[in-house]
Amino acid sequence: MLNFSNHYQPMLLINAAVVAPIFLLIFAGIVLTKKQKNWLNLLTWALLLIYLYLLFDVTIFPINWIFANSTLLKNGFGQQQVMTNFNLLEIFSYRSSQVWGNLLLLMPFTFLIALLNAKFANFKAALIIAFGTSSIIELSQLIMNYFYLGNRIFDLNDLILNTLGGLIGYCLLRIVFNLFPRLPTAIRK
Repeated sequence: MLNFSNHYQPMLLINAAVVAPIFLLIFAGIVLTKKQKNWLNLLTWALLLIYLYLLFDVTIFPINWIFANSTLLKNGFGQQQVMTNFNLLEIFSYRSSQVWGNLLLLMPFTFLIALLNAKFANFKAALIIAFGTSSIIELSQLIMNYFYLGNRIFDLNDLILNTLGGLIGYCLLRIVFNLFPRLPTAIRK
């Protein structure tokens, strides 16, 4: 098994700026296709796309680019020492910034998705969205690590904290709806 950090330096790091134009095109498409030019709805879409870009930046990027003649590839894929963490007790050794970061990671996602579409404004939908999104992130990190495209691991504690944070985002949405019952219904559609 290889110690990934000691034996390998990527030849090129690809950062999230490469996907920024995609998010801009999506927003332009939303603006052009929306029949109703509700500024609050468009602002929510803009916030969601900015958030998704930042989510990609924090969880997936940078992507390591290795060339075919790299000595690393001669060892074969998946030779890293650590690729997963299923130890639930390890959460107690996390720094507070790790815990808070993982709790906050999906909080805006469930909030904004439910704000944009009322069918996602329930506990079950928030749970499915948060768990599903966190699972996709963690599995992507595992796959990227296996192929030396990243150096993050699949961490069960992150999955739990992300899901819990997504549920907190849903609860915050319910609080906002209770505090502001006259919030325009168009944003909830």
